[in-house]
Amino acid sequence: MKVEWLRIYHYRLPLTRPLSVPGNPHWEREGFMLEIGDEEGRTAWGEAAPLPGLSSENSATTFRLLLQPLQFLKAASLPETPHELLEQLARTPFTLPPGVQFGWEMALLNLLSARQGQPLARLFNPNPPAEVVLNALLTGADQPLPEEAQRLIAAGYPSLKIKVGRRPLEQDISTVRKIQSLLPDTITLRLDANRAWSLEQAVWFCRSIAPRQIEYLEEPLQPQESLAELPRRTGCSLALDESLQELRPETFRPFAGLTTVVLKPGFILTLGEALRWTAWSLGRGLRPVFSSSFYAGPATAFLAEIAAALAPAAFPQGLDPYRWLADDVLEDPLQIHRGRLHLADCREKAHRVQQNKLELLGEFL
Repeated sequence: MKVEWLRIYHYRLPLTRPLSVPGNPHWEREGFMLEIGDEEGRTAWGEAAPLPGLSSENSATTFRLLLQPLQFLKAASLPETPHELLEQLARTPFTLPPGVQFGWEMALLNLLSARQGQPLARLFNPNPPAEVVLNALLTGADQPLPEEAQRLIAAGYPSLKIKVGRRPLEQDISTVRKIQSLLPDTITLRLDANRAWSLEQAVWFCRSIAPRQIEYLEEPLQPQESLAELPRRTGCSLALDESLQELRPETFRPFAGLTTVVLKPGFILTLGEALRWTAWSLGRGLRPVFSSSFYAGPATAFLAEIAAALAPAAFPQGLDPYRWLADDVLEDPLQIHRGRLHLADCREKAHRVQQNKLELLGEFL
């Protein structure tokens, strides 16, 4: 497989609610689309979309960095198996940030899928499920969190995710208790503190709420604190996210109480790194959650294929941020139905990109 040409486009899409990032809230999501073609005339799309104020790269550097691997990839004969393809991309003589690397990983795997005439998920798993179950991301932006929880439960989501650590501790405790009182027995609750608390604050929080239906607490502690100490003192279940930037699956040993790894290809990790963490977690009885960093439809559909192939069936995945987009680069937006993305819908729509929603920045041969 050879890459013959590249086009890079810019997009800017409105959001239904503001994206809270360092600095001013953002009401738009912007990013880049890569379109590549091979020697046989097939084409494929990739997406690179750094998060403003959070990613190491910005829009200007993303465009420049997307061009760096092109000559290397054009000169190479690329493998036609997914893992070997990702390994070769990781061995380019350039150090790319995860968002840029992910754009190329997505484009090349989509091209490989087109060449083999197989849905992407089947390149990793011969019998992937037909749908990906999602957890709903609650924000409280449009209505109080308990009311939003009721609305999303009624919409069919089997799991709810709530950000904690942004309000006073007692307010978080009160809010979680109210939402717990509304949950049917079949609904789980995921809490994400984004490293907001000291160990003692997290201990107080965990001891102040009932463990009923709380699936895990994600990254509760400030970086200098000991994550392993929290479940030892409270019995809570934990998930890793930001910590994965500082760890390596080859050397990290799980601790009691760790149940989940939250994988954010294109933000925290490259896709290749996320797949290594997936294999690591499944080999140790832990569960991976693939999470989207507010991507447009093409990358959301791509991650749905990856999650369907590799994550445990019916274990909710973190692709609900797609719901925040008020518009898309796709001709027909993806449909989230009863808290699920159906792969047939994703496959039908993911490659039908509207050129009038994109600004062509350059074509490179």
